[in-house]
Amino acid sequence: MASAPFDPTAVAALGTRLGENVARAVKVPESVLRNVIIALLSEGHVLIEDYPGVGKTALARAIARSVDAEYARLQCTADMLPGDVVGTNVYNQRENRFEFRPGPLFASACRSGT
Repeated sequence: MASAPFDPTAVAALGTRLGENVARAVKVPESVLRNVIIALLSEGHVLIEDYPGVGKTALARAIARSVDAEYARLQCTADMLPGDVVGTNVYNQRENRFEFRPGPLFASACRSGT
């Protein structure tokens, strides 16, 4: 399947506009912002590691709001299980069946009741 052609100049302009919008909401080093935007535009993933209170969540929120997307925060701890990331099945006694409750990995998935 062939992908649609893209204009590198238009992609660069989009990245610049996005970066300017995010920079108005949160103070972030230009190199970090550039790398996060590149990952977003290339449909990649980003793990942001830093000290507490430096704006990691604010950066994710600003980018998500800039592109009208959802985001989810994942607090990594030593006792974390795979279900904490991807979600888990929970038994619904009223309906007598299991229901999948997505974890933060499914930030773009539809969530009922949230």
